[in-house]
Amino acid sequence: MAGQPQGLSDPSVVRALYDMTYVSPTLVLFAVFVPTVGFAAVRHGMVGPWLGWLAVAVGGVAAVAGAVDLAIGSGSAWKIFFYIGLIGLAVVALILSLQMLRGRGASAPATTRG
Repeated sequence: MAGQPQGLSDPSVVRALYDMTYVSPTLVLFAVFVPTVGFAAVRHGMVGPWLGWLAVAVGGVAAVAGAVDLAIGSGSAWKIFFYIGLIGLAVVALILSLQMLRGRGASAPATTRG
């Protein structure tokens, strides 16, 4: 874009492009991935249902962070939702990993629904 004769003269366009390429797609993918893992954990009984619902809640926080980021911008105080979601993802991933390493869900096979 910088090679164009006029360049980008509107700073709001530059800010919108930055927000769309850096922050928002990460939050949208995060808001889809984490609840999906949570629903799968609850449905198949791989771990305790509380962990699955925690993952769904963390995904909800990420969805709020993504919506606020798109509506207001990434420089607001609402950015705390992003960090809460990120810490929540780390907690869910750590607990899920530890439970799978302990072999907690491997002893009882999950029933399949058909």
